[in-house]
Amino acid sequence: MMVNKYILIVVTLIFTFITNYIFKMSFLKGGIITIGLVTLGYILYMNIKQRKRYSILEEKLDPEKFIEETHKAYRYAGKNKELNSLLNMDLAFAYMSLGEYNKTMEFLDKVDPKQLPKTNNSLVGYYTSLMIVYYNLDDCDKAREMYKEASKYPLKNKRAEHLRAILDANKYFYEGDYEASRRLFSSYPKDKMSKRFELEILYVLACIDEKERNCQSANLKYKKVAKEANGLHIGKLSKDKLKADYSS
Repeated sequence: MMVNKYILIVVTLIFTFITNYIFKMSFLKGGIITIGLVTLGYILYMNIKQRKRYSILEEKLDPEKFIEETHKAYRYAGKNKELNSLLNMDLAFAYMSLGEYNKTMEFLDKVDPKQLPKTNNSLVGYYTSLMIVYYNLDDCDKAREMYKEASKYPLKNKRAEHLRAILDANKYFYEGDYEASRRLFSSYPKDKMSKRFELEILYVLACIDEKERNCQSANLKYKKVAKEANGLHIGKLSKDKLKADYSS
């Protein structure tokens, strides 16, 4: 982190002198303009790095690599509580994708909900993740508490509506209301899905087909997930389902 600060200072000074020389500005005006440009450039650079990091999990489906890159990102967070909470959320999502629910809970416990940004619906995502983890750890009462917490937040935009739909779809699935769960998962806009999300929804729909004895439809979905899931845990689960089906 210190190295990055020194680099920024040096770059700012160099561009200040260049700006002063080219535009014949005072040192103060040149410095203000340069600081603005360097700050904007740094923000753009970090956003590009962030998108590349997320694509490792969301499109390349490699949770292990995503975890590795997210640990590297901690050095940029420093003591920033909001950024540290978001990075802990990222690690929780990654471990959930690996099916490691105790490890997921370990990182969700490190998240301070008060530090999460209110503008990007992170709190709904946080409580939805807790709900899913508690259901998978067979603590249904606690999972229902997390559902109530997540449901408190108003639907201010389309993204909030989509998150609420996913919250409800998961809750219905774990509570055994498969018709309602299927309806919500199936109606989720395709253009809003990452590859990871698409396959995770497909896996749940396969599980619903299996529970409803629609084995042919379930097998088609399991085959697609098994083929495309790369490092996601649902890939292994799908392969196990197919083996069990074929051996019966």
